[in-house]
Amino acid sequence: SGDNDVIRNYGYAMSIIGKPEEALRYVDEALALDPFNSGSHGAHVAVLFDARRYEEAVNYSLKLKQESPELFRSPGSLGHSLLMLGRTKEAALAFGQNITGDALLAARSGNRALALAKLAALKGRDGDFASFDYARIYAQLGDKNRAFAALDRAWEVRDSSLGRLKVDPYLDPLRSDPRYASLVKRLGLPA
Repeated sequence: SGDNDVIRNYGYAMSIIGKPEEALRYVDEALALDPFNSGSHGAHVAVLFDARRYEEAVNYSLKLKQESPELFRSPGSLGHSLLMLGRTKEAALAFGQNITGDALLAARSGNRALALAKLAALKGRDGDFASFDYARIYAQLGDKNRAFAALDRAWEVRDSSLGRLKVDPYLDPLRSDPRYASLVKRLGLPA
């Protein structure tokens, strides 16, 4: 299991630096070594999501959920892929009581008031330590200034999710802004 975890984690690391094909090779190697490792199945879906291969991520998740429900441990990942495909009702079901998922769903559905209410609840629960998630929500609301302020705060508190800066689809609305390139450089992420 140890080698499997190392291979899977390396694959996921390749994903977050923007090398999805290499990431999939490693994640699939981990799956070949141990097809009963739920973490490797979750990593496979996460890599597909980062690569914006949402339909594949959904199909993989639903097949896993149907054929091996004991290995399906990533309903949130399924929800995010469904949301990116515009399948909001299914995404809501997949998210369940996930407040971050609910906020992103509201933002992408155009329900600004609900998104901001969910965001306020999330801030009340998690404080500054979920600043990366706040940036994702603000980006989906089209509020670039607040999104970048949240990313700056994520940097200050060393939010580990900042490692996803280059690949997170929810941040796509920010990528053309010069502040984005500056933050990528500050984090020392590969160009």
